[in-house]
Amino acid sequence: SAVLLSLSAMMQMELPHVNVLSKIDMLMDHTDDLAFKLDYYAGVYDLSHLLQTLHTNRHPMSQKFKQLNALMAELVEDYGLVNFEPLDIQDKECALRVLSKCDTANGHIMNAEKIHDPSDPVSGIRLFHTGMSDSTEPMQEYIDRYEERLAARKEEEEEEGGGPM
Repeated sequence: SAVLLSLSAMMQMELPHVNVLSKIDMLMDHTDDLAFKLDYYAGVYDLSHLLQTLHTNRHPMSQKFKQLNALMAELVEDYGLVNFEPLDIQDKECALRVLSKCDTANGHIMNAEKIHDPSDPVSGIRLFHTGMSDSTEPMQEYIDRYEERLAARKEEEEEEGGGPM
C-alpha cells in the first residue's frame, strides 16, 4: 500500500519525492521475520518475487486477489519511480544519505557553489560532495555496511550497559 500511495502522490503532484523508510534500526531486530532482505523492500524492484511469495501463501485472500496483485505489481514496475531510502536517525551516514537525496530532489545541490565561506572558497561544494559521495552505490552494499555499523553500535551499548535491556 505504501508503494501505491507513493506512486499516486508522485503522479498527481508532479513534484520530486523522496520516500523514506524510517526506523530501520528497529526493523533490523526482526530480519528473521521478513520474507526478503531490506534492500529488496527499499529498492522496490522485481516484484515477481513478492507475487510468488503471495501465491505460495495459502491465505484465501492471496488466491482471491491474485490477478489484482499481479496488475498492481506490473503498474509499479512499469513506472519504475518508487524506491525508499532507509533511515536510522542515530546513524550519521544514513542521515546524510537521506539529506543528500532531499537536496538533490529539491535542487538545492545545484546551488552548492553559491554557499561560500570567505576563508574556504570550496566549503559548500565539499559539504555536498560528502553527502553525495556514496549515494549512487548499490543498495545492497549500503545496507551491508549499515548492518555492520548497527551491530558494532549494539555491541558497544551492551558493553557499556552491562548487557541488553
